[in-house]
Amino acid sequence: LTGWELEARQDFGAISETLSGLTLGGNATWIDTEVRLRDPDILLFEQVWGVRQQSTRDMTDAPDYLLNLFGTYEFAPTDTILGLFYTVTGDTLIQAPGPSGIVTFTPATYDTRWVNLNATLTQRLGKNVALTFAAKNLTDAVRRQVYRSEFLEDDVLRREFTTGIEYSLSIGGEIRF
Repeated sequence: LTGWELEARQDFGAISETLSGLTLGGNATWIDTEVRLRDPDILLFEQVWGVRQQSTRDMTDAPDYLLNLFGTYEFAPTDTILGLFYTVTGDTLIQAPGPSGIVTFTPATYDTRWVNLNATLTQRLGKNVALTFAAKNLTDAVRRQVYRSEFLEDDVLRREFTTGIEYSLSIGGEIRF
């Protein structure tokens, strides 16, 4: 597992008092993963299917990349904070290829690139207590899962779905020692 991450964040209050409370930022992460397959698994595949598969594959649950943009605004007179968080998630292996029964082989299953937008509104109710309203997955983007293999010409659609928008209301606090 190797990768790179770049991040930038700017508090605009440091540039102009008019923009005090506004922070914008983002980061980009590129991830390169590789899992080495066991020789007995490669040989079994070759015996059953008559072709030799690659000796490595992607790691599960590790996207090719993540891109994040965010903005927060803290309105000091009322101790209110608004946040917007936008994420693009690259293709992600969710199920490795492998045998399914004695004579059936299932190709790798990937989540394809998808976007997400979350928002939060936090109201401080005192020095150590805050009420937060959060809305997650506001884009409710259609997610696509595809079968992908070196033995298929193109991706084959497994399923399309949405996960819905999620709302939450919470109250929390902190105690410092």
